[in-house]
Amino acid sequence: MSKSRKILLIILFILISIGIGFLIFIVFFKTQPNIIKKPKELPSATNGLPISGEGKNFQTTQKQTNLPTKENVEKESADEVAFGKLTKSEPLTKNIVMAPVLSKNGKDIYYYNIDGKFYHLKADGKVELLDDRVFHNVKSVAWAGNRKEAILEYPDGANIYYNFQTKRQVTLPKHWTDFAFSPDSKKIVFKSFGMDPENHWLAIAQPDGSSAKKIEQIIGGNIVDNWSPNQQIIAYWDQNLGFAESEVYFVGQHGENFKAMKIPGLGFRGIWSKKGDKMLYSCYNITSEKKLPELWIADAQRDKIGDNRRRLKLNTWADRCAFYSNDIIYCGVPKKLPDNSGLAPQLADNTDDEIYKIDLKTGIKTRVAIPDKPITVNKIMLTSDGKIMYIQSKRDGKLYKIRLK
Repeated sequence: MSKSRKILLIILFILISIGIGFLIFIVFFKTQPNIIKKPKELPSATNGLPISGEGKNFQTTQKQTNLPTKENVEKESADEVAFGKLTKSEPLTKNIVMAPVLSKNGKDIYYYNIDGKFYHLKADGKVELLDDRVFHNVKSVAWAGNRKEAILEYPDGANIYYNFQTKRQVTLPKHWTDFAFSPDSKKIVFKSFGMDPENHWLAIAQPDGSSAKKIEQIIGGNIVDNWSPNQQIIAYWDQNLGFAESEVYFVGQHGENFKAMKIPGLGFRGIWSKKGDKMLYSCYNITSEKKLPELWIADAQRDKIGDNRRRLKLNTWADRCAFYSNDIIYCGVPKKLPDNSGLAPQLADNTDDEIYKIDLKTGIKTRVAIPDKPITVNKIMLTSDGKIMYIQSKRDGKLYKIRLK
């Protein structure tokens, strides 16, 4: 092979090597340019600068107020009438109220406001002043069934009987306390604590304090003045029998001592049925791991006291419940109860409560409503037609309304 031909082959080999090397560089090492698709309308921030991103999947740190949040979705989806789900709970008062009660016709509400005045909230939503008098710093209010009379207790021990219809006012003795009216509004029951411990009595009188009569000496125990609807019983108290059981003793207005009711636990709280023949009560079992309150129902009339006892399998307190009829009960039931709340109920003063209905004839328990506002039931009231439920919340002391029908 000639010398010139060898030189040409060497040059060709070098050129081919350079070409192959260049192709390898292009394919494997050179960075490809970004290709950006321009959206039809590029979203922009409020300052006019474009927001980074591509098409409909763009992201932004700007708050988008038109997007739904958990809060406004719940508000929008709350039912106007209770069907067991999230339900509108309408606030009826702006301030804390005390001692709300239904009117005798079962449609309107009477209550004491923190401004020191009494009001009448009508079924149509209108509020009227019950009396133009101002009663400052009232500690508690006991209403007569006719809603025309009340007894007001003050922190310093002063007590006033007041008739809103006649404007009559009577000062009652300071050593009287814990008043409750009879169902017919003609009598009151109260505790009289004289200076001598031997002069502590459960007593009854006329609402203005006249014709006072001693009924039972108070020796000890948690005595509750709670006149039964059938007027047979005026008070009761519970006494621990041991580690996990207690008894409730009932007192009649003529001094009768009725059969005691056995309670399968401690921490008794009770409310009367409409006819006064049954009692819904709550207690907790000290031996249970979580020590939560449980609801029970039992007969509570004369010789039948304590008979037909049944556990209702709901964890709440009896005073978070109300009888609509003698066999239908509505209760505020916490979604979750802290452990040991039966032993220390104050642990549950800020629970989110749901509303349950209990049918005592069938035993069926039904969730009626989940209030769309955080409510801890302090008191439940139901209109006579069963269409409206009024709730006073422990959290803010306000009144709320839930439509049931």
